[in-house]
Amino acid sequence: MAAAVLAMAAGAHAVVIRDDVPDGSYRVAPSEFPALVDLPGEGHGVLIDPRWVLTVAHAVRFGPVKEVTILGIPRAVKAKVVHDGFAMPGAELLKGDSAPLVAFLSKNDDVALLELEAPVEDVAPVPLYDGRDEKGKIATLYGKGATGNGLTGQVKDSPHRGELRRANNVIDTVDTKWIGYTFDRGRDALPLEGQLGDGDSGGPVLIDDGGRPTLAGLADWKMPTGSVESFRPGIYGQRTFQVRVSVYKPWIEKVMAFARQMDAAEVEKVTIEFGWATLGAAAGETYVLTKDATDYLITGDVNTSESMYDEMVHGLASDRASITGHRSLGQVKALRELWRAPPVLRDSALSRLVDEDWAKSNEASVFASLYLNRCSASEDAFSKRFMDARRRVAAAASYFEGGWTDDYPRYRVSVVLSGGKVLSMQSHMQARPTIQWFLDDVETWNPDIPNRIAALVPTWSIMGRRITSRLEGARIADEFGRDDAIQQASARCLLKH
Repeated sequence: MAAAVLAMAAGAHAVVIRDDVPDGSYRVAPSEFPALVDLPGEGHGVLIDPRWVLTVAHAVRFGPVKEVTILGIPRAVKAKVVHDGFAMPGAELLKGDSAPLVAFLSKNDDVALLELEAPVEDVAPVPLYDGRDEKGKIATLYGKGATGNGLTGQVKDSPHRGELRRANNVIDTVDTKWIGYTFDRGRDALPLEGQLGDGDSGGPVLIDDGGRPTLAGLADWKMPTGSVESFRPGIYGQRTFQVRVSVYKPWIEKVMAFARQMDAAEVEKVTIEFGWATLGAAAGETYVLTKDATDYLITGDVNTSESMYDEMVHGLASDRASITGHRSLGQVKALRELWRAPPVLRDSALSRLVDEDWAKSNEASVFASLYLNRCSASEDAFSKRFMDARRRVAAAASYFEGGWTDDYPRYRVSVVLSGGKVLSMQSHMQARPTIQWFLDDVETWNPDIPNRIAALVPTWSIMGRRITSRLEGARIADEFGRDDAIQQASARCLLKH
């Protein structure tokens, strides 16, 4: 990625200073802004509530965030919520003319929240700015990352986590989702004029509101000109853009309010319904979990109609088999927490499903299943393509989008909370494992969903096993068998013999 352009490239933004002001004038003690949050490795956030940290989405895009550091103390993270309007730019935007990249970034919703396991009691949160008059106000910036000066630019290979610096700038641009400032020089510059550089994505941009600092922006991206490859960060005249917090305040408050509601509510009842068609007749499994004194009582039945399902369920002889048992508070709570998780995009889920470990364990069996002539040429051509992560994801996507049918499975889950709120989840995916779901009509490919449902149903449940099935290499083998390069290599095997 073009690290000089994007916060997301190397986790952008720390303080680049004036060339005519000593660096010591910019350095401050961490106690000056204790609400600054250090993300793992690099990048920042801001404590906006005793249990919540606001940051930019690209700084926390890789997997879960287990802990952050506030005022030198590690704090465990409970959950991460990324705005569903966030996306990373494709590789095609990170080279050549910068105009398409700028257009992409300007429309992005690069914001995320981290919920902490325990409230922070030794640091005061920073209030959010909710006005619409940011333009012309002086902003205060904080960062610990890369530095340099406006004359020579950001120092190459400068550390992305170092001393804390503070700078000022004037907000001169206000857009729908962004506020921006320009790194000025000489008479046009403030005494501590500065620009955030690489290493502090998500860092604070503060403005004074009635004598108190408020969070108006989050460090994000710089405005490149010309080609992406030639852009150099930290030069006088550059414009830098920050997430406009006031625009996202309703989203922030909605996420936090929903989390509080979920924490306060108890699960009164869970209904799990599996259905499928067999030999022209409907069949299904239904399980109901109701709150008991210490856990949840599960009851239900299996309606097998005229199928052979009975023989699969350890010799159950009747068409309707009663199910009773208990499930723990933790198992039911784990199911409820799925509604708090951010949506998982398809390709992100498939990347984990067919990762390198999966590829290594399936490479030999997939190759053996293809109708190919065997020789070093065909083996090498196949291996090269099968070990290409992008090709595996494309093949898996084709399999999951195949639209084939067998028994028309359907999966529905409803959770009734105290107070009457009902959460719903459903899927009709044919492919196995079942990882495409709709939670209250929001699509997600969260691989945790089938596992948490399966933990609640009987271990012999055929549909419970189905939704958690491991993806077999044979399911995506055909995509590689049709690959022209592999077929050509296979043909060369005959010529050699």
